[in-house]
Amino acid sequence: MEMDLNTYRARIDSIDDILLELLNRRLKYALEINQIKLEQGQTVLDSSREQKIMERLQAYNEGPISDEGMKKIFTTIIAESRRLMEQNRNNEPPTK
Repeated sequence: MEMDLNTYRARIDSIDDILLELLNRRLKYALEINQIKLEQGQTVLDSSREQKIMERLQAYNEGPISDEGMKKIFTTIIAESRRLMEQNRNNEPPTK
């Protein structure tokens, strides 16, 4: 039996909900890491860690997303993590 358009869209909507939940969980962990970095006198930016993340994800990527597409997505995710960490360090309220 062939699924119809609405069935596929419902599945994508469900995946989007899960992705958003996971992204928010990831950002909460980043804020916890930020606290540890503050206590240890470390800066927000850790270029070597970010490079390792990209290398690990590129090795893990089996497609169909291209490595370039994956890098764009994770560059945005990491940039948002850094933005939230800086905002947290400046005692600014979180924005939605």
